[in-house]
Amino acid sequence: MNLKTIPAIALLAFASLGIIGCNDTAAGMAEDTKENTQAVADASKEMADDVQEGAEKAADDVVEASKGVAATTLTARIKSALLANPITHESNIKIDVDSTPEMVTLNGYVVTQKQKDEAEEIAKEILKETGATQKLENKLEVRK
Repeated sequence: MNLKTIPAIALLAFASLGIIGCNDTAAGMAEDTKENTQAVADASKEMADDVQEGAEKAADDVVEASKGVAATTLTARIKSALLANPITHESNIKIDVDSTPEMVTLNGYVVTQKQKDEAEEIAKEILKETGATQKLENKLEVRK
């Protein structure tokens, strides 16, 4: 072997080790990339689940808030209709309307059964017109 071939062989051997090392490094990088990609996918799924859960809660909160507004609006509409009706708008009677998302209640007192029945019919009509799902409870007391 001459002296010129020894550096060439050494260079070739060194280059071979570099290629082998690159293969190991490339395989390691590929595995790392695969693991990192899975970790990102898992984190993304978890974030998406959290966002979905938050969106569902927000939607539920909006529905509940709108029920409260609807109950308040319903109370106002029934009171207005009672005031507009000559049978249920007399100075010697008192009709209060309380609304919740589940129930509309007529409280107070009237002088005749006809006034009590009329107040109930008015409230039923408003419930029907608005498509409200509340039940109606007539607790009006007839006082003579």
